[in-house]
Amino acid sequence: MCKLRMSEDDLEKRLRIAGISRIEDVTSGTIEDNGELGYDLYPHAKPITREDLEHILKSYFPQVKVKSSLICLKVA
Repeated sequence: MCKLRMSEDDLEKRLRIAGISRIEDVTSGTIEDNGELGYDLYPHAKPITREDLEHILKSYFPQVKVKSSLICLKVA
């Protein structure tokens, strides 16, 4: 980081801007040619995807039907 003239505070600030609150959640990081911060997160820190949410809903609530952007409960 010295070579890049970036302090730990600068790195933490860039991570916060990217929505990462804990540096411990980052497995690796790079500074791209254009100056952007690239990073990989541990699995527990990755945001949930729509597919993940649909899978969870179907597993725990089989009566839930997922239609485009709506979640509909089928009342028995």
